[in-house]
Amino acid sequence: MASDALQAASPFVEPYPVSAATLEDAQPPGVWSEELDHLLSLFVRKYTFDFARCSAALQAYAAHVMGGVDGEDAVKGGAMGPEACRLRWAYLDMKEYERRQKIARDLSVARNVLRTGLSHAPTAPNEPAPVPPPR
Repeated sequence: MASDALQAASPFVEPYPVSAATLEDAQPPGVWSEELDHLLSLFVRKYTFDFARCSAALQAYAAHVMGGVDGEDAVKGGAMGPEACRLRWAYLDMKEYERRQKIARDLSVARNVLRTGLSHAPTAPNEPAPVPPPR
């Protein structure tokens, strides 16, 4: 029906092309923050996916804003190198993709509920139907 055609046309039907485990394993603990993630997304768009330039901009930001009191490096090693930025961008993109997949599923269920006039969403076929409590 129309709802099935809408769902099939959604770009969020297919799974993300890279496994979540691969991207999550590539994230060093304690380096990335919400602020750095936001800056990375801004720089990726500004420099049109040139991760070497994104890395340089993030490292300059870290040196000037997040630098230690003693002049020590805010981020050690290649934690914000071009490859680390690319992997972090892929991780953030995967999380956004999963969020949009959930929204697409929820909208599909809502359309079906509205179309069929059901008072509640149907259960998945592999889940057992809820059993009413004994009287």
